[in-house]
Amino acid sequence: MTVVSSTVPEMSYLGIICVFAYIVGHSIGPSPVPSVVRTEMVLQSSRTAAFTVDGAVHWLFNFIVGLAFPSMQVAIGAYSFLIFAALCLLTAAYIYVVIPETKGKTFVEINCAFAKRNGVVFPEGKEVTTAEPHTPPLPAKQTTF
Repeated sequence: MTVVSSTVPEMSYLGIICVFAYIVGHSIGPSPVPSVVRTEMVLQSSRTAAFTVDGAVHWLFNFIVGLAFPSMQVAIGAYSFLIFAALCLLTAAYIYVVIPETKGKTFVEINCAFAKRNGVVFPEGKEVTTAEPHTPPLPAKQTTF
């Protein structure tokens, strides 16, 4: 078996272009999703710790995938992507079942949803209430100079 890059030297440039294309596609696609979810579900006071833990876990799993993939590809070849597809399906099911819808909800409402899901009991008369939805401000008057 011959390596294509040794017979066609230009193929090494194609490999580099494909890596950069993957990075760009991942960055404008699924990569920012965890950051958006994190900002919607964590109060401002806890956001720094949440960003730190999330970033560490994100890079840890990137490292694990980087270490495990070559061995998996040698062992099962092209079928190694089926493992990642199964993990993606399990993650999608987990998000659908566990993560609440946050569209149009305040931080307090989202935290209450998680508290109820986790069995947190509020003291008598101390249950957090949410205010009416915020009404947008009136349009600004135009001024001329």
